[in-house]
Parts: sequence; C-alpha cells; structure tokens
Amino acid sequence: MSDPVCSYCDSSISARTKSIKCEGFCGKFFHAACQGLSTDVVKTIEKRSGLSWKCNPCQSYTSDVHEILDARLSSLVNEIHQLFSSVRSEILEIAVKKISTVESPEINDKKSYSAITKGKSAIIIKPKDATQNTQATKADMLHHVNPVAENLQLSGVKNVKNGGS
Repeated sequence: MSDPVCSYCDSSISARTKSIKCEGFCGKFFHAACQGLSTDVVKTIEKRSGLSWKCNPCQSYTSDVHEILDARLSSLVNEIHQLFSSVRSEILEIAVKKISTVESPEINDKKSYSAITKGKSAIIIKPKDATQNTQATKADMLHHVNPVAENLQLSGVKNVKNGGS
C-alpha cells in the first residue's frame, strides 16, 4: 500500500512525518508542517475524541453553509412569528364575535306569516265549470298539486263573480 500524498504540496507522507487528516468534506491528508501545525497540536487533536481539524477550503465551506443555514433559520423564525401573530389576531376576532353574540343574543328573526306572503305572486285558478264552489276548486287543486313539493302556499281562496270576467 502506498503512502498518502499531502494535498497541499503533493509530496508523499511517510510514517516518519507528522500528518493530519481533514475531518471536513474532502477527507484529504496534509503534512502538519504544510498547514502550520506543531507536533503537539497534532498529538492533542489525535488524543481528544471531541477535537477535529479541517483544511482551509473545508473550513470556509462549512462557514458558508453555517451562514446560509443561519440566514434561512432566521427567515423561518420570522415567518413563524408572523403566522403566529396572524393566527392570534384571528382567534381574538372570533372570540370577540362569540362574546358579543353571547352578551347580546340576536332577536328571533323569524318572519311573520303576513311578511312571508306579502309580495308573493298570486295564482288564479279558474275552474272549467263556472258554477263550481271554492271548496271544490281547492280540493281539486290539492288533488293534482302537492303544495309542499312545489313550495306553494294556499291561502285566500275566493269566489270571483262571473269567473273574474
């Protein structure tokens, strides 16, 4: 197996020279001296499990990613605050409407019979037999027409002299 090559100087890294591996995205090897790291620093990084080292390009890339993520996170937090404020306002509006409805219930808005029938079109039914009385005409009409199904109301059945002519 061949020795790794320093990604900085392109020279072979022998077992006798101190080297360090980038823990960033590239994972490349470097001579410690090429990166300006002392032997003590490399030993400390190797001994401590929580410490890692990244080359300059990976460090820069990581910083850029952190900046982008921080900016996006801030934007999302602002959006959440705006949505929360909007939802809160809507909830308050609904609560105020509910409270005002409970405090002042609406007056029964049912219309009277005269209000419902007022302004309705009149239908004049003229029987074939001019001598037929109103009760017979009403019964005949009810036999042929279902007022509920047709949304009709029968009222004011009157006799008209001479068939209304």
